Amino acid sequence: NCATLRALLWHTGFVMALLDYETLNNHLADLGLLCEASEYHGILCGTLCGGDHVEVGLGLLVEDETDPATRERAAKALAAYHQEVLLSLQDTQGAYALMLPSDDESLNERVEAQSMWAAGLVLGLTQTGRIKELKSVSEELREFVQDVVDISQGGFDVSDGDEEDEQAYVEVCEYLRTGMQSAFLELRN
Repeated sequence: NCATLRALLWHTGFVMALLDYETLNNHLADLGLLCEASEYHGILCGTLCGGDHVEVGLGLLVEDETDPATRERAAKALAAYHQEVLLSLQDTQGAYALMLPSDDESLNERVEAQSMWAAGLVLGLTQTGRIKELKSVSEELREFVQDVVDISQGGFDVSDGDEEDEQAYVEVCEYLRTGMQSAFLELRN
């Protein structure tokens, strides 16, 4: 789990400070990036399928008035975050997690963020050219990518917001989490 991975990294001298959803959103805003934390995380995950060194966000930059010191701090935090995500994807003990709002947020907001994460993943895979290579990957990976495309186009209806909808959200999150890690491992080998 993440706590075990952080403890191991701390013990070996590597400090890992996972960002939460709100903090990541703040860093993205400080850099003038036009995306939410969930979408950014999806883009990063898809891009990491193509290699360790990524420059996620350069195409999303806008002109803004943020002071240089704030931008530098945010850029350093995101560079460290990239490494954290890479390490969590490489860890087969379950350290990887989707970057989504906390369970305190409304189900509609979480489902929307889930859909944005999926859209980001498709964009990241596309940027690395990994989508074009789908005919050479496993049937399971092709099916996962098609499911992600479907999820990116709107998630699912949570009009009732009942326990059944909550359970469906949790199941889709787990499917995306395990599917992403499997996709990463397959595409990187």
